[in-house]
Amino acid sequence: MNLIKNSTFLPKSAKVMLLCTAMAVATASTQAGVITWDYNIVGEFTNSSFTGGGATTSATNLAWGTTTGTGQSSLVIDNSNASGQVDTYYGGGTPSAAFIGTSLDLSHNNNPITGTSLTGATMQTTIGLKPASPNNPALGDQSFAFDILFAETLNSGTCADASSPTPCNDIFVLIGGLPNFNFSYDAGDSDGELDYFVNVFITDDNALSILDDNICAAAGAASGCIGLTTVEQQSNVIPFGFTISTERLTTVPEPTSIALFGLGMMLLSVRRFKA
Repeated sequence: MNLIKNSTFLPKSAKVMLLCTAMAVATASTQAGVITWDYNIVGEFTNSSFTGGGATTSATNLAWGTTTGTGQSSLVIDNSNASGQVDTYYGGGTPSAAFIGTSLDLSHNNNPITGTSLTGATMQTTIGLKPASPNNPALGDQSFAFDILFAETLNSGTCADASSPTPCNDIFVLIGGLPNFNFSYDAGDSDGELDYFVNVFITDDNALSILDDNICAAAGAASGCIGLTTVEQQSNVIPFGFTISTERLTTVPEPTSIALFGLGMMLLSVRRFKA
């Protein structure tokens, strides 16, 4: 059965460098409850809003505006179905790359346009987990959402964020924090039911940052918002990753300017009992 636990929010903290000693790896390999998981992650846009008509929308692509020569602007889920295996990270420190599963990539392709512009969107992500070692039945899928604010700026006048030669950058904001959840699982061994934690984060130091207040305001976001600004005729990719750990992480391999925000925003528990 599924059990929704109380949501909590943790305060922001500075990034910690990736650390994983040989001792930690050896400990992980000998501890009970450390499982290799098969995973499958599916992403799709479930909501979008625009100023004006003429936008083209699908589950993985939002395109808008009248092109001035290089195509519409767009927001794209590049790898909308990611799958693989990831080992459980034992502990609550900062996991190394060996324990990071590849999730979805989200790209903003910024082209000079007129007319219709994107103002907001929701990307829903569904993750399915199955123990591969030991081999046990799959857990129930869990879904969570990333909410986005977007501002298509005019390339003239006063800019919230400027670059050369095109003066005004467009603004992308990820609101609500990064969703993370926990689940309880009985592997059928002598240790019984144990808690595991799924931790979602950004894997590129340059993908997102804390934006200046005037840039946040231009996108309709609160001060201290997390996002990026994009230069005309360029693309920006936001890659997501995740870990499964035996303790709630206090730090994750995130961009330098982004803290562990949103950890515990979504706390889900999935329980499987012995037959």
